[in-house]
Amino acid sequence: MLAIGFSLSGTADGIIPIGAAGLVLITTYTGWINTRPLLCLISPGLGFGFLMVGGTYFVLAGTYAPLPWIVATYRFSWSTSLAAEPIPGYSGRHPRGPPAFPIAYGTQYSSWLYAGFALATVAVITLCVMMNYFPTLSLIALLPMPLAYFAWSAQ
Repeated sequence: MLAIGFSLSGTADGIIPIGAAGLVLITTYTGWINTRPLLCLISPGLGFGFLMVGGTYFVLAGTYAPLPWIVATYRFSWSTSLAAEPIPGYSGRHPRGPPAFPIAYGTQYSSWLYAGFALATVAVITLCVMMNYFPTLSLIALLPMPLAYFAWSAQ
C-alpha cells in the first residue's frame, strides 16, 4: 500500500508520514484497535478524515497546506459521529464483534456523543464558510443534518 502512495505522489518523501500512519491504522485495527472502544470510535475519523483528505491533497498538490486539514476536521467529526451512533433496541456486546462504542458505553452516552460530533460537523462547515475557506454553496452539506436529530432521539 505504501508503494501505491509512492507511485501516486511522484515523490516518496512527503507521503511517508501519511502512508505510515495509514499502514499502522490498518495493521493494528483488527488485533489491537478493535478491542478498545474509544479507538474504535476515532479510527474511522482518522482514516476517512485526516489520512484520506490530507493524503489526497498531497498527491494532487505535492505539498501540505492548512485548508485540507480544516476539511479533514469535518470528515473526522462526521465519520466519528457515525461510529458513535447509538443502536436502538440493542444492548450487550456481540460475542465475536469489536466492542463498538455504543455497546461498550451504552446508547444513552453514545447518543450524546453522536450529537456532539454531529454539531461539530455543523460548526466546522459553518465556520469555514464564514471565514471564506469554503464557498457559500458548501452550506448545502448541512441540508441532511436535521436527520441527525432523529438518529440522536431514537435511543
